[in-house]
Amino acid sequence: MLRQHLLWISLMRDKARVLLHAALFFLIYHQGSLYLAKYLPLPDPQLFQYLDSLTGYPHLAHRIALWVFALMLYALFTVFWDRENWKQALFVRDSWKGLLKGAAFTLMMVMGVLLVFQLTGLMRVEGFIADRARIAALLFAWVVAQIFNALQEELVFRGYLLRRLATQFNPHLCAILVSLLFGLGHLAQYQFAGFLFATSSGLCFAYVYLHYRNIYVPIGMHGVWDICSHTILNGKIFITATGVPTNLMGMSDRTSYYAVAIAAQLLFLGVFFVWERLWRPQELELKQQSL
Repeated sequence: MLRQHLLWISLMRDKARVLLHAALFFLIYHQGSLYLAKYLPLPDPQLFQYLDSLTGYPHLAHRIALWVFALMLYALFTVFWDRENWKQALFVRDSWKGLLKGAAFTLMMVMGVLLVFQLTGLMRVEGFIADRARIAALLFAWVVAQIFNALQEELVFRGYLLRRLATQFNPHLCAILVSLLFGLGHLAQYQFAGFLFATSSGLCFAYVYLHYRNIYVPIGMHGVWDICSHTILNGKIFITATGVPTNLMGMSDRTSYYAVAIAAQLLFLGVFFVWERLWRPQELELKQQSL
């Protein structure tokens, strides 16, 4: 009886410790991000200015600074505070091939979104924009931006928060909580529709990480999804026209895009969930122990 009581106390202590570390980590990350955006003077060379004119806010210098800050904060909490092996903490053993798998998942969703637009008439794709040089520059600018953006966001939300919390709490609840925090981080810039979009994206990234245990899968998925969202799916590469159903429902192109993209993400998540049988208790236990 005493042994069980001591074991229960030990388990509660571990849960409280993980929860406290996660809360403190997120608080420092959130406040630090605000400080960097508002107060830290950053260099703004001509190349950065040109790339920023193609991608918009946040600027590339800020993305790089936030990536450095997130990496330092992550190393401080994992390697120095939690005493985690640095190879495990920095995902040295994870295969870089996960980037290709994540990118493939995203391209499947992008093709699904374009197909739905065409079949429903919400938006008509009428051809490519003629300025090939600008398209190449736009794609290059977004690839550079996502090298830093996808890396730092996945390191924070899936690499630390989800990975830590899922060792002590229900992985499903952890995936939902971390995805909501991820969505809230996009609320100010993209409003409520963007919050829903980012939250559903976060759920996809969370479950592919929980299943594959490879941080590069959600990084590849995240980076390519953002690149496609800002180029292929928003009319900067294709010539598009608003469809009749969109006009009849009084929706903007942006609203219809969010609706279809969120539906595509939830469909992917449902198929992935069923295909990999992620509801099975024994599956969750094995994955929880392997964190």
